[in-house]
Amino acid sequence: DTVVAQDPAPGKKIETGKEVRINISKGPQQVFVPPVQGLLYEDAAAQLQQAGFAVARVDEDSTEQKGVVIGQNPRSNSAAAKGSKVTLSVSKGPTAVGVPDVFGLDQASATSELEGAGLKVRVRDRGTDDEAADGTVVEQRPASGTQVRPGTTVTIVIARFTGAPPPAGTTTTP
Repeated sequence: DTVVAQDPAPGKKIETGKEVRINISKGPQQVFVPPVQGLLYEDAAAQLQQAGFAVARVDEDSTEQKGVVIGQNPRSNSAAAKGSKVTLSVSKGPTAVGVPDVFGLDQASATSELEGAGLKVRVRDRGTDDEAADGTVVEQRPASGTQVRPGTTVTIVIARFTGAPPPAGTTTTP
């Protein structure tokens, strides 16, 4: 506890036995630390600053998306002094991702899934006489499950129906 005010003022002479009034601080105002884990750093920092906290950032390796808060100190919903510092641990992003299995998906779905995993997509076409396979992924490189760096290009091969093959035993002339 700290004396923050007194009456009469310090240094003023008074008679012995006279009353001196003092105000004692209970310390800085305590407020609850909002839960910000899982938010993007910018949103988390804004919430904490709005609640009256200073914000510090520490970047860490993580499998979480780059820029996402993966930890905070003090912990969420604990009491801390208004104006005190909250340190946020922020993901640097994954160092490797697994290539999703997109075999059999249509081109748009496969592209969406691969890009959603942080990968780039290259599309190649391959003719097929299987009408049911038309427009679907029939090959991918690297193979599904392979660990790659985010931003790696995955080549998908899309089957394109070219027409039914001639019946067996027939010949075609050019």
